[in-house]
Amino acid sequence: MPTSTSDAPAAGMTDLERYQFDLNGFLVVRNVFSPEEIAAANAAIDARSSSIVERDGDLRLGGGKEDALGGDGVRGRADLGGMLGWPSPDRDLFRAMLTRPRLVPYYRALCGDGYRMDHLPLLIQQETGADGFVFHGGKMNDDGTWCARAADVYHLCLSLCAPLSYFSARRAMCHVTRIMAHQTTRSACHSRRCDELAYAFDGGKMYNRLLAASVALTPTNPGDGGFCVIRGSHKANLPCPPSVQRYEELREFVDNPKLDAGDVLLFSEARPIYPSSRRSPRDCVRIHTGPHTTASAL
Repeated sequence: MPTSTSDAPAAGMTDLERYQFDLNGFLVVRNVFSPEEIAAANAAIDARSSSIVERDGDLRLGGGKEDALGGDGVRGRADLGGMLGWPSPDRDLFRAMLTRPRLVPYYRALCGDGYRMDHLPLLIQQETGADGFVFHGGKMNDDGTWCARAADVYHLCLSLCAPLSYFSARRAMCHVTRIMAHQTTRSACHSRRCDELAYAFDGGKMYNRLLAASVALTPTNPGDGGFCVIRGSHKANLPCPPSVQRYEELREFVDNPKLDAGDVLLFSEARPIYPSSRRSPRDCVRIHTGPHTTASAL
């Protein structure tokens, strides 16, 4: 695979980036992968197009055509996994999501030294008209209780292969890295509540119990659909109202950030997201990382 000019190590998150992430709960790192690397990754995916599975019929997540997130009412999002096990060079970009010198300082700043991949990456592909999914995820259940401790539910992840969080895209972002951090400090566990997905800020540091990193394989402009978020919702203390989850109210607070192919989107799993219905094709791969002392069963 061609060497990227963006391979140089980053010095760390700038004060502006730290402020942005703490304020919004997500951050876009621009130009992490070169056009040549993106083209090679897309070619590797195209070579396996017959293995991509569309969630159609009863597996669609956004409802009918009349629903705000229902898309055209027919087409569903499509998924593909297994990219870390592909032969080189097809797998190279996806593996690089974990150790890219440009990204490692962000992972360490947001998750701590010793971060690890929480579960396997996922490609989410969405053609024009594909459905989205309700505002979901985050640190809190609909009744206001905190999400269960990872230690209590980790066996579900192993025995039931619990699905990754849903994300609409054509190849919008390869959900390649859920990164979990190892910070078991008073910030991450400052109370006895079950806050394993929580975000905290203490002593000048950010603590993410679960961080998602998505690489955009195709461009997305605001209004195209795909990843949507309410800025600052990672710090919300009340559950999201059902009408907001369904994208029926408070739409003015929902942000659909611009992403160019090769950009990497980092976001805290403490905040819910909308996988919006698509108005243009988009693909992505996403990875989740976090502290090495915790595990998630999302």
